[in-house]
Amino acid sequence: MISFIIVNFNTAEITKDCISSLLSNTSDKDREIIIIDNASVDDSPAILNAAFGGAIKLISNQNNLGFATANNIGARAAKGDILFFLNSDTIVGSDIIGPIIKALDNQKLGIVAPVLLLADGQKQPFAYGRFPRLASVIFNKVLAFDCSRIAGQLKLVDWVSGAALAIRKSVFEKIGGWDERFFLYFEDVDFCWRAKQRGFEIAVLESISIVHLGGRSLVKSRERKKQYYLAQEYFFRKNYGAVSANILKIMRWPYIMIKILTR
Repeated sequence: MISFIIVNFNTAEITKDCISSLLSNTSDKDREIIIIDNASVDDSPAILNAAFGGAIKLISNQNNLGFATANNIGARAAKGDILFFLNSDTIVGSDIIGPIIKALDNQKLGIVAPVLLLADGQKQPFAYGRFPRLASVIFNKVLAFDCSRIAGQLKLVDWVSGAALAIRKSVFEKIGGWDERFFLYFEDVDFCWRAKQRGFEIAVLESISIVHLGGRSLVKSRERKKQYYLAQEYFFRKNYGAVSANILKIMRWPYIMIKILTR
């Protein structure tokens, strides 16, 4: 069985569409749907309960605990052998359970993700890539690499977006779940990093796709950009050491100054 884990924060109507797409395209004997509400103020718990009742398992947090912590809470409540972390702003258009289960029968694979599509059908940029290094960050070459392939439509990559990814629960427990010190951004890259460190491969399954309505831009506001930089620095400090994190900060200054001067 697959446990779909969806974090909701003030997105009741969007989350309803996501849940409806899952109910329409998957069998109830093969899945459970867990919703973790992060203290929404739009009456999300009542709305979702009224709409779906016993078809979902709803967990209501008293505070906004963030994406990583909420996902860990959902994982602890999950009964499935496979955990599928899914953003609330996604739409599932076909039965994805069979291909996911088949792919994860390969014990070398730790994490599998569908192809992410925008609402217009185009592939979402920055949905997977190589692990960031100093050079790739400066020259913005997140996707500039050739992927190897195994078993036909499995594309091996370093990391996949946390908007939609599946992992065996046993692997999730081995890598320690999501790092709750990430507030926003890079938690998925770090998640995959730790899976790779334990010897597991990461793959995009090109035979299935999911629409991601919120995947249009990487950073949309000054505050979100600030959070992005903080998460990026934490990832470098945690996984490459303090020297790399400090070099990253120094290298970023010319770019920031150009942005300020050209406003």
